[in-house]
Amino acid sequence: MAERKHIILENEFEAEFMRSSLEEINIPFIITSFGDSAYAAAFQVSRGWGRLEIPPEHEAEVGEIIEEMRKIPPYFEEGSEVPEPYPEQSEEIEE
Repeated sequence: MAERKHIILENEFEAEFMRSSLEEINIPFIITSFGDSAYAAAFQVSRGWGRLEIPPEHEAEVGEIIEEMRKIPPYFEEGSEVPEPYPEQSEEIEE
């Protein structure tokens, strides 16, 4: 089996972002979650959400994608109030 580079993914957002990005540029990859319902995701707390495996020849390119992805700020911080929707997105619910 060919050697692969392993990168730890911190959460499901990172996993989905990388899946989408790598599929778009045709880089082969494997994403494995560390979650296990038998252990209530205990491994995800200590080891990260999961692992991204890529061929070594794509290490630099994927590293740049991950670096840029991790610069994206979260939509809102934990413990902060959820922002109100923009006026054009809000809708009145009629009963």
